[in-house]
Amino acid sequence: MPDQVKGTDTAIMLAFEDAGDYNGTIDTPAGYLMPFDSCGVLASQSNSENNTILSGRHKGKPSRGNVDVGGSVVGLLGPNSAGIWFKALMGDHAKTGTGPFEHVFTVADDVPSFALQKDLGSKLGATRFETFGGAKIASLDINLTQEGRQSVTVNVKGASQVFGAAALDASPVDYRLDEPWDGLNLFIKEGGAQIGVANAANLSISNNLDESTGYTIPKEADKLKAGTRQSLSAQFLTITGGLTALLTDTVLIQKGIDNIESSLEFKLVRGTGDGTVGNESLVLDIPNIVYERTSPDISGPAGLLFAANFEGFGGFTATLNNSEDL
Repeated sequence: MPDQVKGTDTAIMLAFEDAGDYNGTIDTPAGYLMPFDSCGVLASQSNSENNTILSGRHKGKPSRGNVDVGGSVVGLLGPNSAGIWFKALMGDHAKTGTGPFEHVFTVADDVPSFALQKDLGSKLGATRFETFGGAKIASLDINLTQEGRQSVTVNVKGASQVFGAAALDASPVDYRLDEPWDGLNLFIKEGGAQIGVANAANLSISNNLDESTGYTIPKEADKLKAGTRQSLSAQFLTITGGLTALLTDTVLIQKGIDNIESSLEFKLVRGTGDGTVGNESLVLDIPNIVYERTSPDISGPAGLLFAANFEGFGGFTATLNNSEDL
């Protein structure tokens, strides 16, 4: 019986493409082995139906459509790998310090592209590495909970797929043992004040990538690029999410009814938070939000929870303190 590839044989690596060289050669690859639970990023190419009338009722051969690269990486929110994900999500960043470092990520005009490589294991020999080029983060979803590790889902779109025998980087930075923050490291400010009644939150930050207009007719010399994305521009950055809290008053309910502007800050901090090893912090600051109007649900005799959806506008900042020079 053939020796089946297992998930435990695999790894994923990210390497940023050169500036201005979308889906192009990376002159000096700097790879990062990323922690993940699952990776559903894959390439697909549909067939276009052939309705030409031939002899009889038999159909003709279909033609091939465009290549679409997309899917999600599900993993943990750790202090080192988070820096790579946020750099890819938002663009470059302001860095201060000589170690530890403070990295401040803000909304850039566009976001960088990268190659994402799956290592499918040595059993596949010369085709063990599957590389997706021209990839960008479409959206990043963060799930914050009172207990357990904090998780992240990175939704990716890209341009091309190739199999080969070589890794993007033979000596990558290895973040696979990145220790995630857990629920005991989480603190929340609402309207500028600490609240102690929230028990869960979720946050989706989307680049709203232009997935459709990037397909072009290439030059004949570049005919191998036919059917693949040549551009993947970021549009408005949008922020949506939800906050679940014990129902102790009607303050959040009233904010939704009256369309009152508020703010949210989610802070993950281990130890002192100064950025040294074991003392890392991440602050997600949404200075302007509004809640959707809704009411609490009475589902039984237990204590009531109130779940409020929100939408951010006008800005977003992520500040990471760690020991890595990104």
